[in-house]
Amino acid sequence: MPRDDATSFGFDLFNHGYYWEAHEAWEHCWVAEDRQGELADALKGLIKLAAAGVKAREGKPEGVRRHARRAEQLLRASSSPNQTSLPESWRQASADWAEQARRVHETADQWIDTRDQPVIAVFDFTLERPPC
Repeated sequence: MPRDDATSFGFDLFNHGYYWEAHEAWEHCWVAEDRQGELADALKGLIKLAAAGVKAREGKPEGVRRHARRAEQLLRASSSPNQTSLPESWRQASADWAEQARRVHETADQWIDTRDQPVIAVFDFTLERPPC
């Protein structure tokens, strides 16, 4: 279970609209998990959801849809009761995150924002880091 600052920092970055930076923080955690296993899949889902935020900021709805769809798939798989190496708190959080990803995928055009602001949160939700 990730207990390091990079995981928590990724949630803070995402929730404040720093999607690329959140992607990078979670990617370090994903690599530390050797890119495989149940936790790695959950982290990859978060990475994909952050990538959808990047595409929204770039004004690319198809990119938003593609990344959000993949995020949902990974996060739904991570929320399965069969994911025995993940604590219940992470499985439940993954289900919540998957639902947010589904909503982003289905309403991709709603999230597009190409204003010339350095940082803006385009999503109307935040992600909560589950307890370890």
